[in-house]
Amino acid sequence: MLWRGHHPVPLDKNTDSAKCIECHENKAKGKNVHSAIAMGCTSCHEIRVNKDVTRVKLITTTPQALCITCHADKNAADLKGKVHPPGVRDCLKCHDPHQSDNKFQLLLPTSGDKRPEPLSDLPYAGLNVPEKGSRHAALDMGCETCHTIHKSGEPGKIEFEYHLTKTTPRCASTATM
Repeated sequence: MLWRGHHPVPLDKNTDSAKCIECHENKAKGKNVHSAIAMGCTSCHEIRVNKDVTRVKLITTTPQALCITCHADKNAADLKGKVHPPGVRDCLKCHDPHQSDNKFQLLLPTSGDKRPEPLSDLPYAGLNVPEKGSRHAALDMGCETCHTIHKSGEPGKIEFEYHLTKTTPRCASTATM
């Protein structure tokens, strides 16, 4: 969740990243730390001081605009075809911009037997499975085994409609809950 409003302590507009880390050390530690952290806080954030009010803001108007300054190949506007819906306007729906326990700073793991929001409503994702239904066994292999998240292609073709890495994935088996 993004913090909005006044910064809780006054800062000088030229404050360096070391000062930020004094209070926000958790942003620079973790299993998977975003490579931008090494460039310093002010590579993404700016400190604005107006009279006695300090605000820390992004250097761009939106998180999406900031992300594509380095990740231009993930810009939904430039990709041909259908793009995975959360990635169209807001990278932060799926990624933590600082650090995460999951690869690619994902908020959720890409595999496992129980999927919290926002993926729990997907068919056979492991939660809310019909009484005589089955759980999608491929979850234990990881979503990216069969799906590509950021880039798809021509609408109407099954491999693009479902973001599949191949036209028709071959599943070894299905597991029941």
